[in-house]
Amino acid sequence: MWLKKQRDVDDITKFKPGPWVVLINALKEMGHYESAKEVGVAFQEQKRICGQFGKITSANWWVHFIYGAFSGYGYFPLRVIKYVAAMWVLSALIYAKAASDGIFAPSNPLIFNNPKYEHCSPGYKIKNADVGKYSSFNNWYLCKELPGEFTTFSPTMYSLNLILPVVDLQQGHDWAPFVGEISDDIVLHFFRNGMYNYFIRGWIWVEILFGWISSSILIVALSGLVKNDEHD
Repeated sequence: MWLKKQRDVDDITKFKPGPWVVLINALKEMGHYESAKEVGVAFQEQKRICGQFGKITSANWWVHFIYGAFSGYGYFPLRVIKYVAAMWVLSALIYAKAASDGIFAPSNPLIFNNPKYEHCSPGYKIKNADVGKYSSFNNWYLCKELPGEFTTFSPTMYSLNLILPVVDLQQGHDWAPFVGEISDDIVLHFFRNGMYNYFIRGWIWVEILFGWISSSILIVALSGLVKNDEHD
């Protein structure tokens, strides 16, 4: 695009937004809204390249970059929903595999520490040789003996609960990854329990953070709080 040639990365004062705004408005008046959006995105990217939002080490640079990556600087707000949906499905698949491997356990101590359900814990097979008589395979997720009123673990609902900050489906409250009791030797504890458990806990934090960031960006994009064309 010829407009990109008018920049000077060594002097941000030489960046002239006028031609960009004129082109965006002209495309809108002619009814070429999609083209206007594409130029608007290029306009915002050019502003960042020219240093309008500081250097790559500054917070403003990263806020602007993330906002563009998630929503096209407000021109494509539905892109956020696509990313959220992809993260939701991917996380649900990860939690489903982890649950089948016995990673998840009830957070309620009245359930977790109840001797009646001791055989549901993966650690029970280590202490007892007669675990074969149980149908729950020493997995809290598969344990059929849990009380009916206790929340049943659902990978899809668990993921949805984490990625939507304002939604409480009781999944995140009632279930959590089990990493065992931490011994004095943290390194030994880490490798004994396996990195798998800690990876799941880390992924949960990533999804929660992703949910907060994407929700905030969607609100900003839809409300028009960030002006991205003729008001720049």
